[in-house]
Amino acid sequence: MQHEQQQQQQQQQKQQLLQQKKSIREAVAINKQIEEEEEEEEEEKEEEIEEEEVEEEEEDMCVDTPQQLKHKHKQKQTQIITN
Repeated sequence: MQHEQQQQQQQQQKQQLLQQKKSIREAVAINKQIEEEEEEEEEEKEEEIEEEEVEEEEEDMCVDTPQQLKHKHKQKQTQIITN
């Protein structure tokens, strides 16, 4: 009788350990997925920043013609008036 009880307890402990192991694996997988998503978001942000910097550099490198300068000046005046 006692031997059967011991076997049953061992079986229950084994099941509990297996369940804990499974839960830990699931948690690790979720954490890994979260980390990967965060890394992707960070990379996307860095790419956006780089693109903005390149655009700004390209704009800075452009020399406006007198016509473009007049147009920009009119736009600024219009903005000031409307604000």
